[in-house]
Amino acid sequence: MRRWEDAYRLPPARQLAELGAMHHRLVWIHPFIDGNGRASRLLSHAVLRRNGVGSPLRAIARGLARNVERYRALLQAADQRGRSDPDGREALSERALSERALVDFNRFFDEQALDRVAFMGGLIEPDRLLTRILQHVREEVDLGHLDRGAETVVRAVFRSGEIARGGIDDLLDSLPRTRSRRPKSLFEMKMLQSESH
Repeated sequence: MRRWEDAYRLPPARQLAELGAMHHRLVWIHPFIDGNGRASRLLSHAVLRRNGVGSPLRAIARGLARNVERYRALLQAADQRGRSDPDGREALSERALSERALVDFNRFFDEQALDRVAFMGGLIEPDRLLTRILQHVREEVDLGHLDRGAETVVRAVFRSGEIARGGIDDLLDSLPRTRSRRPKSLFEMKMLQSESH
């Protein structure tokens, strides 16, 4: 376990590139009496999340579960030792075979991660996200849950990622008292967040 930990203490980009190998090697070490597969899948999800990749809604484990037979076969192939070239011309080294199988597993693992990204992209439809958010804001305004002008503020925040509170004054054409209430309703409904008062 210490060797595994040392081998995969890598910069984020390398850790992400070698996540499949990290996952396989933990399963191969088999440190627990039970639950090694679950622990490895949880570790993979945690590494992705820590490096800003992935979603709490969709884990890599879902992609692996959808292809469980191939997942298990590739895991097992990466465990094999001492196989030789099938045509008998030349025995391949144990290490070369193991590395080739590990590369195959890592490629499969990356494919599953990309599949999850594509799935979530199709589900969320990022190119239509602002349209859907603004439709929701208009409905909340009509119901009286948000103040008038909320759509203008949300659109500006969506486009720039953030806005200074003073910048809201520039966006809205209204009385000072009404202006101060508008962002408040967005905060109350948790549509905006602020790190300070």
